[in-house]
Formats: sequence, C-alpha cells, structure tokens
Amino acid sequence: MSYLFNFISRWRITLNCFARISIIIFCVTLTPLFQSCSISLLGNNSDESSSDNYTYKFPTQAWIEIPKDRSDMALMNKDFGSIITISSTCKKYITASLKNLANNIYTGVTDIIVIDEKEIQLFDRQTLKKQITGKLDGINVSLLSYTLIKNKCIYDFILIHPQITIPERIIKDMDNFINTVTIN
Repeated sequence: MSYLFNFISRWRITLNCFARISIIIFCVTLTPLFQSCSISLLGNNSDESSSDNYTYKFPTQAWIEIPKDRSDMALMNKDFGSIITISSTCKKYITASLKNLANNIYTGVTDIIVIDEKEIQLFDRQTLKKQITGKLDGINVSLLSYTLIKNKCIYDFILIHPQITIPERIIKDMDNFINTVTIN
C-alpha cells in the first residue's frame, strides 16, 4: 500500500494544477488492483498475462496519456479530470460470469448506487455495461465499465469520473473511444 501512496504523492507534486488529480490517480491505481485482488481469490494467477492484441485512438485532444501502473493503458481528460483505462487478463478466469468479473472492478468502492446495468454486444461479444456512483476513500466517484471476454482474455474498459454525475461530453468521449478500439 505504501507504493500506492508514494505513487499518488509523486503525481500530486508533478500535476498539482489538477485539483482532483490525487483521487483520480488513486482510482486508476486501484482499479486494476481491485480486479487483481478479487480475481486472485479465484485461484492462482501465475499464468495470467495482459493482452496486447488491441489498438485504440485518443477520443479527442483533451485526453492525454498518463502512466498506466497496472492497467494496460490510461488516458486523462485535462478539462474534467476523468480517466479512461483498459485492463486485460488472459488465460485465467474466463469461465467466471461477466457480472462477477465486472463486480470485481468496484471492490473498495462504498455506498454504491447502480445507475445502469445491461448486457450489450461489443466487439462481437456479450458485454456487461455498468455505471455506478459511490465513494472511494470517502470521495464521490462515478464509474462506467464495459467487461467482456474475447480470445481467452477478459477486457475491462473503465471510465472514472471524480464526481457523482458524469458529464454527457465525457460519456460521448468514452463511446467514441470504444468505437476506435480494435481487438485482434
């Protein structure tokens, strides 16, 4: 856990012009950890790997790449402080339900209110789309996630926003981003 706080402290100093950056980095850092911690309860993850079989484009010029820590990639919106991440895990847990896999993303978030949850088709696969609000370390956050399994890999596309309501512009950017992703 001290690694996490050191990571946050470095970013707070480097990017102090972003008022909410510490909670955002906290969210980006913890999101893959939530998945790893929860999934590790399902079994030994020594055969686990990430996928590099996808490509994507930045949603707009307002998004910049930030250090990804344990996720496959991370982008931050300079105007709103929102973050988009992709996390993938291959060769393990593909028999778990989409609902269980998606719920692992939200481990550590308290006072969860589910705004929307439905199954959709994405990348020619059944995908669970889920939007929640809650508190992470006492701070209000909103998360929008898409969880799917393709080519023996679990993909989580996650939008993290540091307020209760995600602006329509940010949701549109997430939708545009997902439309640029190609999974091989």
